[in-house]
Amino acid sequence: MATASRALTGGSASQKAQNEVRIAAKELGFVPSAAAQHLSTGRTNTIAIVMAERTEFIFRDQFLSILVSQLAVSLNTQGLLGALILEDPTDPAFFKGLVQKTGVDGIIMASCHPSDDLTRSIRSLNIPIVFVGRPPEGLSHYPYVDVDNFRGGYDAAQYLISLGRQHIAQIRGPREMAPSIDRGAGFSAAMKESGRLQEAVTTQEFSVEQGQEAMAQLLVKVPDVDAIFAHSDQIAAGAMQVLAERGKSVPDDVAIIGFDDFDAAKAVNPELTTMSQPIDKVASAAAGMMAGFLKDGEYELSKQLFKVPLILRKSA
Repeated sequence: MATASRALTGGSASQKAQNEVRIAAKELGFVPSAAAQHLSTGRTNTIAIVMAERTEFIFRDQFLSILVSQLAVSLNTQGLLGALILEDPTDPAFFKGLVQKTGVDGIIMASCHPSDDLTRSIRSLNIPIVFVGRPPEGLSHYPYVDVDNFRGGYDAAQYLISLGRQHIAQIRGPREMAPSIDRGAGFSAAMKESGRLQEAVTTQEFSVEQGQEAMAQLLVKVPDVDAIFAHSDQIAAGAMQVLAERGKSVPDDVAIIGFDDFDAAKAVNPELTTMSQPIDKVASAAAGMMAGFLKDGEYELSKQLFKVPLILRKSA
């Protein structure tokens, strides 16, 4: 029995014994007990996927719902189980207690809004933590995986400039979130290089409804706007609805570029030109980073960025 246990857990049994026991276990349909493994190794092989967002928003936002799914698949590929935690991590004592009770081996912070409480919560934990997206100030020493949001914003602006558009604006995501900050900074850098002025409005979340409100505001500020960079496809979709209601044609009157390249990009009419996020690669890299730490006790990389190519469709 002891030899079988060591063979199944990769212990001190010989390679021949390990192979024979695994073949027998497969034939018998044997699945190791997670509780027993936890007792013997001190690990649950469970990783918390934490999103500091309203629960209803998580499940209607395409980016977040796809990210959760991809993280779960990628963790499973690494032999780990993803457990979604929907509790707000900005209550340090409560969040620390919740993490301890669940017995997770690590945390992947999939979405967060920076705050002092969040910083205290994260720093209070003595388990590995990987961020999806650039960590907020105060947590910048944690490893993370992200797309190159700055370059994405820069390339979007350059493309709109190359079309000869004269009155180019951006509809930003939430001002405190790193993706919005970086996309906006890249866009502004390209506009400044070209010697152009720019206008911008800011949304409170990456949603169709916020895109509608922002577009209405923008038409008041810049009635002759002829090009827009929206920080998400859903914001872009909302903006396009308002433009249609006001009798403005896309792309003839107003060219629009989004950011994501999810289903919403092909569901709108005309189909949306957008910067494409490789969420599958991001999730796989985050899961690999966590699995590597659990195995070796250190992170092979502290930062990994993926390119966001421009996908040309009919909106710009």
